[in-house]
Amino acid sequence: MLPLSSDSHRSSHESCDLVQYLALFGLDLGAIQPEQVAMFLAARGAASYVEDLQIPIAARSKPDDVLSLRQLETDEAASLTGYSSELVGGQLPSDDMEVTTIRGTDQLARIFPTQWLLEEVCPDAFYAKVAQRELLMPDWREPTDDPRDSDSDSPDHELVEERAAADRPRQHAYLLLDTSGTMNDHDRRGTVARGLALAFLLKGRQQRARLNFRPFTGQVDELSSGSTKEEFHAIARRVIEVANSGQTRIQTALERAVRDIRKEGPCLRADVMLITDGISRLTENPFGEENLHTFLIGDLMAEDKSMEIVHLLREWSRTFRCVWLSRYKDLLRPALGDIQAADRQLQALAERASRATEDEAARLHRMLENVKFLIAQWKQAAGRKAPVPAELRAIEEGLAATAGRLPPAPASPGESGAQGAGGRRLAMAAAPASGEEACAAGGSSVLWQMIRRLLAALRRLLRRAPAPPSSR
Repeated sequence: MLPLSSDSHRSSHESCDLVQYLALFGLDLGAIQPEQVAMFLAARGAASYVEDLQIPIAARSKPDDVLSLRQLETDEAASLTGYSSELVGGQLPSDDMEVTTIRGTDQLARIFPTQWLLEEVCPDAFYAKVAQRELLMPDWREPTDDPRDSDSDSPDHELVEERAAADRPRQHAYLLLDTSGTMNDHDRRGTVARGLALAFLLKGRQQRARLNFRPFTGQVDELSSGSTKEEFHAIARRVIEVANSGQTRIQTALERAVRDIRKEGPCLRADVMLITDGISRLTENPFGEENLHTFLIGDLMAEDKSMEIVHLLREWSRTFRCVWLSRYKDLLRPALGDIQAADRQLQALAERASRATEDEAARLHRMLENVKFLIAQWKQAAGRKAPVPAELRAIEEGLAATAGRLPPAPASPGESGAQGAGGRRLAMAAAPASGEEACAAGGSSVLWQMIRRLLAALRRLLRRAPAPPSSR
């Protein structure tokens, strides 16, 4: 039996249940299809692959309307050496001194000089200390001699407020996703690839990066860019909906990415993350100072010609990682908490089902199918002989009653089931669309792997076979 809680090696995102995780992308279980639910399960599971990725994704820039403080030299000179014999009143320096914190910005001129170094090195920390009144200054107790003129004058300083120059962000998140026919979902590699893409985009979003996304096949598709929450949601929706078809031309995609990065625009100075299965011809490395991070999806045999391509990608990449077929099961496994949270959301909305519109009814039926899908995925990952927890059995039994409370499904469920929330065709037509098909998917992937190994063995035998005798 599989553990019901998250594994210790999983990333911090996996402390969220699936309902909470979907909300990070502006979605819920009523807005997506079962095959897309699997993509978000894969995204949460694959977060550890990009969590430690050493990409300087973004540097926060100062907006143009932010004011900063600068020290400017004044014309007034203060004589700091030599003293007269006349006593004057006032708090002038003496040996009796205490250290205290500032009480307002008008006392910034009195702080210890070394603290101004903090403004140069880490201005955010400096102004945080200003706001919290944590900067230190001397507090002189007694009056002392009045200074007199000397031969060397030191300039006085005053603080002035002026508009800060905006810094240009140093990095952006740039994603190339292979959506060719070889990346279809016959062994769930398409689902895992999109999950990895979603995990990378979420990491970039949380680091305030400007996101750039290009899917590619034989041609490179149009660029989607943005940094706002709405633009992030739109890019995530495109990731789960773009269709798989056509050939793979990684070389064309990499060259286009380099052109994007080297010109003025939203991709300037970006690192590139490439997600592909590596089945494509490569010619010349287009990268100079730019960095490539490659994530290879699926298993490749040592006998395959594609291994030469893999070696080239490894040489060109600053980071090179493989997501093997053996990891798919763990990446696509829901936790019991995911199913419980999904069922709670369904039950809460089902209470108001009698007043649901046709669109709301369609969402409720999608949510019901998604809960069933999650249960099927859990059972598939646990194995046939694993006991079903009592909590899961109770949810299964309650779904029948919940289905009876729902209004009828829309008149054309085939059309609504094939469309996403944005009205576009779903991406993974080959993905399992129900719990039963999902359970069969594991067997299909094993069968496909066996066929690939048999073909590889047959190629080896043909190479070793002697040439047929001449007819002469």
